[in-house]
Order: sequence, then C-alpha cells, then structure tokens
Amino acid sequence: MILTCSVWAGELRVFSYNIHHGAGMDGALDLKRIAEVIKKQKPDIVALQEVDKHVPRSGKVDQAAELAKLLGMHYAFGKCIDLQGGEYGNAILSKYPIRDTFIHPLPGPGEPRAVLEVILNVKGKKLSFASVHLDWKENDTRVAQISAMEKVLSLRNYPVIIAGDFNAKPDSEAMRLLATTWSLTPKSGARLTMPANDPDKEIDYIAYRGFESVKASCLVLEEELASDHRPLIGVILLP
Repeated sequence: MILTCSVWAGELRVFSYNIHHGAGMDGALDLKRIAEVIKKQKPDIVALQEVDKHVPRSGKVDQAAELAKLLGMHYAFGKCIDLQGGEYGNAILSKYPIRDTFIHPLPGPGEPRAVLEVILNVKGKKLSFASVHLDWKENDTRVAQISAMEKVLSLRNYPVIIAGDFNAKPDSEAMRLLATTWSLTPKSGARLTMPANDPDKEIDYIAYRGFESVKASCLVLEEELASDHRPLIGVILLP
C-alpha cells in the first residue's frame, strides 16, 4: 500500500523502519526484501533501527551500506553497541547528500542507545533528520533519554525531524514529554506497529518541529513479514 495525499509544494516523504537486522517474521534473513519494502514508498529520507554492521549473525554485511546501494541513496550509520565483533545501531538513508553526521549517546542503565543525526540540504533549506531507538525496558529510562535528546536537538535553529522506535505507548510519560516540544505526525488508519504479523502495540513514530507551517500525515504499512515491526511512511510539507 502506498500513501496517497494531496500534492503539496515541497512534499517530503519520510520513512521509518525497525528492520530487526533484516530478519523477518519467517526467520529468514533477507535485506533485499527490506529494500523492496522501502523502495515501493519512494521515500526522500529513511530512519532505520536495529541495523548490523559486519556482525556474523547477518553475514558480516554492512547493512546500511548495502541498503544504500540497493536503493541508490546516501547513508550514515551510528553505532550503539559492539556486537559479535561487529557493530549494531541506527542508520539513515537519504536521496539528498549528507552534510554532517552526529551520534548522540543516550543515558540509561540498560543496553546503550544513541540518536543518529544527519544534516541535509533539502531544496535549498537546512534540515536535521534523526533516527532513534529508545530503551525497551523502563519508562524512566525512556523519559531520561528523551530529555537528553531534547537538550541536543533543541540547539538546532532550523527544522528537525526525528523518527524511529520509541518503545513507548502514546499515553506514556515519555511520549507526553516528547509532545511538549514536538509535533507527532498523525497516523491515518491503523496505528499499531509491533509485532508485524499481529500488532498490539503502537511504539513507532515520526515527529517534527521548526517548520513555519506544515501539513503532515503518516501511514502504518500493512507489511507483516520482512521485519518484526511494521514500517511508517509519512508526508511532511516543507515550509
């Protein structure tokens, strides 16, 4: 299913996907399948989570680089942890050249997490785009991570979009905190994103701020196989 909407001047297509290191609900490791899911939506920028780089479990492939090659996009990778002699973290794909890349470590007692941020020039305008994967165990940790993320990204004096797996339900303290300074892209239709084959949780989101005026919409794709999360495609009107 492809998101359809009115054609706005300056339309930006934003995709977010926790790819589960390319492993689908059928147990098959298939990065090309992930690429096809992304390609069908024709995104401008893509936030990915649970991405492997040179990890034995996924064939020691640099997954961000391979997806970028399959899709003809620029890419950045941000390590969160060392894993099996390789690395594991977040990635961003972009049809626009990436000007700068930042990895912002997040606090917490559990598995180390980080925000991957890139700076883009989109149709002559400066834009920050970030991929995030928050802690899955404790709400207090997620609240602290959102506060830390806010401290860094609030310094940007140009529009910022953040997307990813927040591991938090819409009515949680973490998401209420996020909503005090960010606009969550409203979902049309189904809202649940995980597990992919029979979702009962809404934990993946696209949020933005810094736009003078904006229309935005977001769709959870009915993709049940390629990963354990369903992906999001959002459309944001540039100022």
